[in-house]
Amino acid sequence: MTAGRPVLALQKWVTRSYVQFCTSWSPAFLVSVSFFFLQEDLTVSKSRQSTRGFTLVELLVVIAIIGILVGLLLPAVQAAREAARRMQCSNNLKQLGLAALNYEAAHKRFPMGHAHRGHLDPAGGRGGTAFFWSALILPFIEASNVYNEFDFRFPVFNNNNPTTWGNRNNEVCKTLLPWARCPSDIAPPTRRWGGAVHKAEIATTSYMANGGSFYNSLSTNERTRADYANGMSFRQSGIRIADDTDGTSNTIMYSERTWRVTRDSNLYGMINQARGYAQGRTSHGHNQGIYEMNPAPIGTWGSLQTAASSLHTGGCNFAFVDGSVHFISENIHHTYRGTKAQGGFNGVRSDPFDVANEGAGYGTYQRLWSRNDGWTISEEF
Repeated sequence: MTAGRPVLALQKWVTRSYVQFCTSWSPAFLVSVSFFFLQEDLTVSKSRQSTRGFTLVELLVVIAIIGILVGLLLPAVQAAREAARRMQCSNNLKQLGLAALNYEAAHKRFPMGHAHRGHLDPAGGRGGTAFFWSALILPFIEASNVYNEFDFRFPVFNNNNPTTWGNRNNEVCKTLLPWARCPSDIAPPTRRWGGAVHKAEIATTSYMANGGSFYNSLSTNERTRADYANGMSFRQSGIRIADDTDGTSNTIMYSERTWRVTRDSNLYGMINQARGYAQGRTSHGHNQGIYEMNPAPIGTWGSLQTAASSLHTGGCNFAFVDGSVHFISENIHHTYRGTKAQGGFNGVRSDPFDVANEGAGYGTYQRLWSRNDGWTISEEF
């Protein structure tokens, strides 16, 4: 430090002289002199810096600042990641919605919700192979290879009679498909289901079909009453696009269901574990509009099983019949018309859509789950 002071004083004096007489020197000389003093100044600065380090207080301040910055940035990073996951979930539902429309264009009706009635036991409208709508649209969502592996003569999976019905479908049911899972969901890739002896392993999904707006609309045997079976998918359903009289942009087709709430979601279909074929269990592939979105993981079986739910903050993604996808707030106007406590549909049978009160008891959210209630949607969703 002492050796540098004369040099610094000399530098200041020469600099003043340089300013006064610079016009008399050649440009090349000026550049060389400027470079010399700049170099000397840097040398002195480095010499000064090399003799001083961080104090403990300065180090603690730097650490505190870094901690504050990390604390500020982490929520932003997490929010950005969730936004990306929600967008991917929306894209998955978009693919499902378009696949359903392509199925309808090819077959003149939307896919059957649940193959419930069939040759395995035709009594009482049961004995079907128990395939869900999601298995039927596989050729329309670039999964023909999986579709062709299924043997649709037998149950979607077999936990009861492997000798007669074989195990082929059991193996196919394990197949995971990228569009079937919301990236925010915490469901395991597969789940086990069946009796004590034969348990099948089935791929899970985050997406359910619209089973209607009332309690048990999805499993009703009163198919002649379209105001009861008013969803787009239910047992033995075969809804045409013309049956959606409320408009395809006003009717839900598919929605989310998170494992955190129900711990129940089958991708390809669902059997009765005691019988090995379809008898009940339609709700394992369908949601309904009778319950509010995102219920707590405790409550009645019905609300847990058929309520739309997700791990996205504030609501869920929904695919509509026209192929559009909307994120709907969980605070949307909701009513409980036709609940189990009210006797289900029978409790409101005479006026299911509350026409007598101009629809006041049949709110916006329930209306979105019905294809034919006749009410317009006044609320932006």
